[in-house]
Formats: sequence, C-alpha cells, structure tokens
Amino acid sequence: MTYGATAVARALGLRRQRLYAPPAAARRVTRSRVGDRELAGQIRTVLDEEPTYGYRRVTARLRRSQRLLNRKRVQRVMRRYGYRSLGYQGRRGRRRQRLPVSKAIHAVQPNRLWGMDHTSFWAGDRLGYVLLATDHCDRDTPGLRISDSPPSAQTAIDVLELARAERRGEYLGELEIRTDGGPQFVAHAFTTAVRKAGLRHTVTPAASPEYNPFAESLLGAFKEECVYQSHWNSYAQAEKEVEAWFKKYRERREQNVLGGLAPLEYRAVLLQNLAA
Repeated sequence: MTYGATAVARALGLRRQRLYAPPAAARRVTRSRVGDRELAGQIRTVLDEEPTYGYRRVTARLRRSQRLLNRKRVQRVMRRYGYRSLGYQGRRGRRRQRLPVSKAIHAVQPNRLWGMDHTSFWAGDRLGYVLLATDHCDRDTPGLRISDSPPSAQTAIDVLELARAERRGEYLGELEIRTDGGPQFVAHAFTTAVRKAGLRHTVTPAASPEYNPFAESLLGAFKEECVYQSHWNSYAQAEKEVEAWFKKYRERREQNVLGGLAPLEYRAVLLQNLAA
C-alpha cells in the first residue's frame, strides 16, 4: 500500500516541502575564514590559470572548494592588490588599451629588454613571493622584491623603479619591458607607470612563457638551488636566505652563456668593451 506525500507529511507533523529538502548537513557550506592576504593568494592562483576571469568567475572557482565567498569581497581584494583580468574592458566609454605582443627575446646591449616575472614559495609558516626584473643581455637582476604578500601592480611598479634606480645614469631610451599577461602587469597603474617612464611595454603571447625565457629560467634556478634545498621554519628566516641567494646569483654564480662569468662580472666587461 502506498501513501501520498500529503498523508505522510500529516502523519509526521511536517510540512510537505520538508519531505523534499536535503539533509541539513548536505546543505551546509563551510564559510571562508581566510584573511585578505590568503584570499589574494588563492585569487592569484586562479588568475594564473585563467587570466581572463573576472571577479565573478574567480568567486565561482573558489566556491568549488566549499568556501562560501561573497563575490563583493573577492572584487574588493582584487582591487586592493591590483588584480585585473585580461578580459577587463576598463571604464564604460573608454577604449580598452591592448598591449603589443612581442616574441623577440635577444638583446645585444644592456637596457634594451628587461623581462619581469614572479613566483611563490613555501617559507615555513606562510607563502613568500618574489617579483623581479632581469636584463636579457647581461642576465643581471637590477630589480627584486621579496614579500609575504601576493604581488600587486604596486609591487611591479616598485621593482621597475628599483631597477631604473640601479641603472641610473645609463641610457634607457630604447628599453622594452616584457611581461606575461598577469593581472599585476596589465593593471592600469602599472601600464601607466611604464608609459610615464618613457618605456615600451610588451606582453608574451598567451600561454607562451618561452618568450620571457630569462626571468622564467632564473626563477626556476632559484627554486632548484635555493627553495628545494632549504628547510625554513619561518618567513623571516627564508627572506634572509632568499636575499643571499640572489646576491650570490648576481656576484658569484657562473653561467656558461656568459663565458663562465657571473652576471655582474659579465656586465662590467661588456660595459668596458662598449665604452672602448
């Protein structure tokens, strides 16, 4: 004998709709308890994989891990850290600026082409981040920033300014800045800073890191020779050793492509020959 839903609900003293509702445990979603800094790192990971995602789709991706995120919070954090998708159209009524794409990778003189890139690493108690600028000619790294905050457009601007200050007095009139399409590099603040400095900004083709090879290679060497060989207990400890590794890279790490010299040694010889 079968009973209808109305009869069953009446017998149990429930409203009929309750018979169709999923168990409370199945409906429960874990609320996000992460801070803005950690959330920014998660957003950065999504944008690295999906650079055209706006804050709505970033929120949808993060919600896959059962985090009940408010999309307005994701939007606020993306604005705070200067994260902007490649699909961003700018303010209504303004034509979107398209950055030129370039595949050239070689430079025969210093200060003709700098590549900028970033990476993250586990520092014992939290993530650390490195954003740098490297010269495609002498392989030196005139600009570097190590931080425990995800890199933003302002971080990229700071690294660019550090590199320009290091090369102060040298000719930068033909300098091209090469980046990928990461949100900190296509952010209005960074592209404006590059333009105001009188420099040219180009991006690599989508999913083509081989067109920014020297920054990519340097960060790979950093991981192999420093990060994977270390056992840090804290970010403070990691920061000191990361700084020391990049100092060694510039001053004492020989490279076959530079004739067995370290970048600063090769650079000194190169500048001397150019001045002769």
